[in-house]
Amino acid sequence: MLISPTLRDFLDQLDIIPACVVDPRLNIVAWNKAFCVVFGDYAKMSERERNIIWRLFTLPSSQSGEEWEAHTRAYLAQFRAEYGRFIKDPWWTQQIEELSQVSPEFRALWARHDVLNVPEGQKSMHHPLVGEMTFDFLFFQAVDASDLRLLIHTPHRDSATATKIKQLLALGHGQI
Repeated sequence: MLISPTLRDFLDQLDIIPACVVDPRLNIVAWNKAFCVVFGDYAKMSERERNIIWRLFTLPSSQSGEEWEAHTRAYLAQFRAEYGRFIKDPWWTQQIEELSQVSPEFRALWARHDVLNVPEGQKSMHHPLVGEMTFDFLFFQAVDASDLRLLIHTPHRDSATATKIKQLLALGHGQI
């Protein structure tokens, strides 16, 4: 999915704020350098690997603790809300079936039937090079492309996350 040049320029100018553009399937379709140094080099990933739900339930290092479960439940509830709009699209059926096969956690949470649209929140993560990072995140709807949302991760103000992102950018890890 293509994004406008203006949205691309906005992403690129966010400097130390990891941001991406997400489609209704929760596929990450565009990203900036800060997003890559924190979350991985999305240019090298397949479309499936760029899906937020697929990553949450198939990356073993990300599956731990109450915070992971709360964060994952919120994303999955959002995924289900979008699924309701595209229920006849075979991509959704295939994705749900495959996730159900590979992830017992997905099967259990999908059976809950939670539906939610999460406009903002907070999350923490462990980065292998710089350690604990904490973000406040926001979703914004793109006006010129109503099926796209901008996901922005601002470093939490009471953390060292901004400094850690600067370190990662200086090291050049995960750059586009």
